[in-house]
Amino acid sequence: MIDAPLDRTPTHAKSARLNTMAAGEIETFETVKPVLDVRGDFFFDLGALDAGHTTKLINNVMGMTSACTMSQVFAVVQKRPLMANSCLILCQRVREFSLHVVLQKPCPGWSEQSWLYINNGSTNVNYFLQMPEYLGTSSEIAIGTSASMQAAIDVGLGNGNVPKIFDMFAKQGSK
Repeated sequence: MIDAPLDRTPTHAKSARLNTMAAGEIETFETVKPVLDVRGDFFFDLGALDAGHTTKLINNVMGMTSACTMSQVFAVVQKRPLMANSCLILCQRVREFSLHVVLQKPCPGWSEQSWLYINNGSTNVNYFLQMPEYLGTSSEIAIGTSASMQAAIDVGLGNGNVPKIFDMFAKQGSK
């Protein structure tokens, strides 16, 4: 048996450009790969059975959270004199930065000392939250981010670099 959920859109399926997140015994994967090749062009060999669907769920929540975050930011930006193109560039930069935060590695060219502290990041998010409020709207994602950062401060991580917020989430997940 192989665990092989698909990712992308119906348009990608019609042109055989689906992603396949395959998991299971490598011998089984090699046996069914010719069938999978017809469906898509990118494969993830994820190892043990069940890793495929787990990875797909993680991929979906990360993608949808990013989409919601960017959508909320763009909705607020529409009410301010900020060019959408500038916001797109910023979103791309933030996405790259976020990966480095999760991996707890400085961005290329940055030193460990150049990380933003959780206290400062929390202040910045809270400043942002004032803008949608002033404009008569809200940003539920930013409210959640603010709550997460405050939780990190509450457990004593406020003077730590932003990547340390991972420690709080990892500890919560281990309970």
